[in-house]
Amino acid sequence: MKKANGIVLDKLGKPSYDSPTSFRVILPTVIKILERVIASRLSLIARPLKLGHHNQCGSLPVLSSFDAALLLVDTVRTLQRPGLKVSTLFQDIKGGFNNVNAS
Repeated sequence: MKKANGIVLDKLGKPSYDSPTSFRVILPTVIKILERVIASRLSLIARPLKLGHHNQCGSLPVLSSFDAALLLVDTVRTLQRPGLKVSTLFQDIKGGFNNVNAS
């Protein structure tokens, strides 16, 4: 998939359209379907070989954010039973990449 024709749409509300991030590219559905099939097959291979972390929920066909939340609640309750104090830190790292010094 080195070449693909897509439809380029403006993202509404952008102050400037000088950056590529100001646009959204809609790729043909064939590419999206092929990506899904490949991701599904790779996850079927990677899961039994334990190539990912055992708590990985994203990008896997049968797990979702709901499963991740249930795992978190179960872990917290398990640690609270013997009287341990438990805390959770959530970070939104997507916005942080704009502020990282590349050098």
